Amino acid sequence: MLELEGGQQEVPTIRKLAINNGDAIVSAALAGIGICQLPSFMVQNYLANGQLEKVLGDYPVGSLPLNALYPHNRHLSSKVRAFIEWVAELFAECHLLQKASQS
Repeated sequence: MLELEGGQQEVPTIRKLAINNGDAIVSAALAGIGICQLPSFMVQNYLANGQLEKVLGDYPVGSLPLNALYPHNRHLSSKVRAFIEWVAELFAECHLLQKASQS
């Protein structure tokens, strides 16, 4: 989805490969397999040295969620809750994690 002034616009694509690991996605993009959407910190060096290039750079993209998983049938300890809140605060303050990158 692209964020446009009038709302969101879906861009139809044909997927031949789906990967759920950021490092594998970077490797696939570097190998020329296709385009990707990743946080800037994962691709900034490749963009800077020309190994990857931005496409659709004028269009902001939606955010990519980050999830903390823990067993739902157990009581969430105060240490785990504090850790999750601490990580969420760190990520909210880090501009490299807030800006998605397209290449």
